Amino acid sequence: MIRFVFVLMVLPFVASADSVTIRSGEHDTFSRLVLSIGAETGWSIEPSDGSVIVQLTGRSDGFDITEIFDRIPRDRLSEVTQVGPDSLRLVLNCPCDYDAFLWRPGELVVDIIDVPVPPEIEGALLAPEAPETMIQTTTTLPADAPLRLPNMLNLRQPAQANLAMTPSPQQPMPSTNDLSATEVALAQGIARAATQGFLEPSIDKPANSEPIDSMVAQGQIAQPRQDPPVAVGRPGVGISTAMDRDLALMGAALEQSIDQQCLHEDLFQIEAWGDDRAIHTQVAALAEALTGDFGEEPREAQETLARLYIYFGFGAEAKSVLSTDTASSRSRLILTELAGIIDDYEGLYPLISSQAGCATTGALWAFLVDPTAQEEFVRNQLIQQFFALPQPLRGQISPRLAQRFVEVGEPDVASRLLRVADNSDAGATHEAQSARAMVAESFNDPSGALIVLTHEAEDNVRTTPQSLIRLIELELQQGLNPSEANLLLVAALRHEHRDTPIAQDLADIEAMGRVAIGQYQAALDLIQDREDASAFTILNRAFSAITETAEAGPFLEFAYSDLPMGLTPETENIVARRLIDLGFPERAIAMLQGPAERGAAANRRYLRAEAAIGTQDFVGGIDSLLGMTDERARALRARAYEGLGEHRAALAALNPDQTGSTPTLQFRAAAWERLTVEDDEVLASFAQAVLEPPNIDAVETLADRRAILTQSQESRRAVQGLLLRFDGTTRQD
Repeated sequence: MIRFVFVLMVLPFVASADSVTIRSGEHDTFSRLVLSIGAETGWSIEPSDGSVIVQLTGRSDGFDITEIFDRIPRDRLSEVTQVGPDSLRLVLNCPCDYDAFLWRPGELVVDIIDVPVPPEIEGALLAPEAPETMIQTTTTLPADAPLRLPNMLNLRQPAQANLAMTPSPQQPMPSTNDLSATEVALAQGIARAATQGFLEPSIDKPANSEPIDSMVAQGQIAQPRQDPPVAVGRPGVGISTAMDRDLALMGAALEQSIDQQCLHEDLFQIEAWGDDRAIHTQVAALAEALTGDFGEEPREAQETLARLYIYFGFGAEAKSVLSTDTASSRSRLILTELAGIIDDYEGLYPLISSQAGCATTGALWAFLVDPTAQEEFVRNQLIQQFFALPQPLRGQISPRLAQRFVEVGEPDVASRLLRVADNSDAGATHEAQSARAMVAESFNDPSGALIVLTHEAEDNVRTTPQSLIRLIELELQQGLNPSEANLLLVAALRHEHRDTPIAQDLADIEAMGRVAIGQYQAALDLIQDREDASAFTILNRAFSAITETAEAGPFLEFAYSDLPMGLTPETENIVARRLIDLGFPERAIAMLQGPAERGAAANRRYLRAEAAIGTQDFVGGIDSLLGMTDERARALRARAYEGLGEHRAALAALNPDQTGSTPTLQFRAAAWERLTVEDDEVLASFAQAVLEPPNIDAVETLADRRAILTQSQESRRAVQGLLLRFDGTTRQD
């Protein structure tokens, strides 16, 4: 009976142990429920007759709703009921909105949110009922009279507004109570328009208060979505029409179709935008046109000047000229993109990129933006278009264009383009030298690339982070140690480019350089507090290098320190191997406690066995080798059996031709037959003496006596040899 009562007491707890727990919290503008649904559970939420239905998929354990209203009132939620093992009904007590999202896997947040109402409309809705009598006037208009709509912009002008509101002498003064009816009508109209999608209410909401629980208080759960703030003095409504939306869709379609249009060749005839005269002479000729007539912008002259700058390869100057006027046209957009490409500004160039594959010079600029492998005919066409450009512009872009051809596997073309740079000032730029290094690598000449990049790092103050990173990578690939000067330069660039993505790449290459020259702690300091993949790679490389090259003292200092997270099983095995070799099996065992997979797991079993044998845990060593029958496992198993004094088992664990099957082990295992064929003269002689049967025949002749004496002398020598082998020297008779 007692057991039955106990089961009845425990049963409710067991039944509800897996139910969905619900926490609640109240805020100024919303009420929040947090459902612990589990990481693999699907969910959906739908409105239903003044309530909200939460439906779970893959979970049918019910809901724990007992404590929901302990922390929230029933202002927004009047009732929460379970309508099924996997569905929950939230009955709303207000004209509220709702929002649902996963805060993190397994945590579903449901917010019941107040619907904000503009102050003017709210006052109208709360106004007293309309008066019983209203003064109405009717004006008859001619059938062909135009319909005059109110000018909404003039409503903000008090004088005109008052004039418009002044009644005619024939019309009676409207009652002030009519405003309430107008406000109600306005509210209804706005609500209807919003329902149909023509108005987008955009009321500024107050900031949400602290979310529930400590995790929410730390900002880990997102607040309900907020609409964009409303500008001061403007109504919180965005008005649009179906035509506006259709035009927006049309604009998006046109924007997407840019990549399908090949622009006219005239937009890219850069060779016609200037001549052989000096640039200052040609700019001076545009001075009068640039002044323009009074009140007019000299847009045509601006574009002409921008084209002239592009002709001479001055992209920044062309962009500056075009930015003086916000006017937009296709030619102006093309000029702006060309100017950005010439001076290698970061950004998107949709119009130029869309010219890939076209028969105009635009294809050359598209290739410069986004290089792709080309057929021979198209490649030759690009080269011809390049050589048709003005000489100043050719020299400006030739290094970068050469790099693009290297990227698509055309180093021969790149080398040809670099010869154009040699004939101009661009040949001495870092960009040209970097392109030469890329060409050298493409021709399988890393030494040549290393020479070029080393010279740039030593002499060119404009060395880029990318070139310096590649320099140290090439040095490491060829087994060379980076110089301290280059590593210091990397550190300087890392500081200069801090808070940018390239800063981490610089830290990584500096750390690998520090590892190569044996500055292990400096390398580890550079990746401290990082948990990305490149940091873990450097961490394991550093510990592998320490294990393989460091002296015993520095190695043991690292091995006995608090090991960082992120060491791979392979690295741990390497460290443990050296610890065992140095006679520190206890620390090796500590290194080998974690899990491992595949090859690392098999090697870890050998190391665990060897470390256990080193700590005299011979049984543990044998257990670590269960199921393993290769020669390495046999040798370790034999060592463990020897440690236990089971020499016969140790010999049986080895193959006859294995290194561990020594004459000494055969002697201790009393394997006399095998020992007689060994090269060990002492042990072989003793084994032969043991196997020699005793002489039981009667001694009759002197020859028999001499044979017995000889046998006894051989036995004596065998025993004496054993004593010398195992017990040191013996007393000589």
